[in-house]
Amino acid sequence: MLQGMRNPSRGYRGACLLLISLVAVFSPGTPRGVAAATSPPEPAIVRLAVVNATEFSGLFDDLGRDFQEQTGYQLEVFSGSAGTVGDTVGDDDIFVEGPDGIADVLISHYGRKPVQQFVQDGFGLWPVPVFANTMALIGPSSDPAHIRGTRDVVEAFRRIAETESPYVSNAIREAKYLEAIIWEAAGRPPKTSWYIDTGARAGEAVDAAAALGAYTLWGAFPFLQHQQEFQLDLDLMVAEDPLLQRLMVAIAVNPEKFPVGNFAGGQALQRYLLTPAAQARIRAFRIPGIDFQLWWPMGRSNNSELFPR
Repeated sequence: MLQGMRNPSRGYRGACLLLISLVAVFSPGTPRGVAAATSPPEPAIVRLAVVNATEFSGLFDDLGRDFQEQTGYQLEVFSGSAGTVGDTVGDDDIFVEGPDGIADVLISHYGRKPVQQFVQDGFGLWPVPVFANTMALIGPSSDPAHIRGTRDVVEAFRRIAETESPYVSNAIREAKYLEAIIWEAAGRPPKTSWYIDTGARAGEAVDAAAALGAYTLWGAFPFLQHQQEFQLDLDLMVAEDPLLQRLMVAIAVNPEKFPVGNFAGGQALQRYLLTPAAQARIRAFRIPGIDFQLWWPMGRSNNSELFPR
């Protein structure tokens, strides 16, 4: 089912249970997560640090080729403690050390505390919304609540409660928050024996759901990566409700803090991502073997210098 997707060298389970520290050596005055650059990048190279889901899905394999054709810049996508192109990480640690220094542009989920701190401290410029990925309601292939194909996650959750099909609550914060919204919207169905909350987090919650023939919430891409490794009897059930979308932003590194970065190339990348053609390409992107649309164009900007003319 997942042919054509990246196969990371490390399983996703550990990355989901721990926030990975990617910082090697810091110079005085350098923010946590950003290492001092040792040499300037090649002028024709734009270095992009991304979160795990973005790299794993192959989205930038597609966008990177088009970006180079349109601008002449070569895109290097990386993150990870090793600082090698192709490594990946979660977005609480997206401010990473690159092969020769810092990234030119960072792409992370909007609203995370490190993102806010990075910008407020002046190390990154104003975040530019570019696209969204998605959480997903995941369930057993037998689908006892008959929610497969439902586009309304609230209606799907209501059916799970009405049929008292087992549901495992995922204890990660974003899943808990989303679950609370869905539960309220579904009319606060009583959490009786069908509702299982043991504090299991991320991949542990998915493993528990597989063992119990239950439903659960998790990020679509973490699930697909986990599924690629463990082959559980679970499927994506609902992933196309806008309520499930998670906004991602591109942040250019401030050249006044890091003058060795390829600022012009980073600006070119941000402008490219906002173009109608790139936004349409994001909308059309599909993972081989997956029927769902999992990337959503979110190009929004009131900055006349960034927005395409």
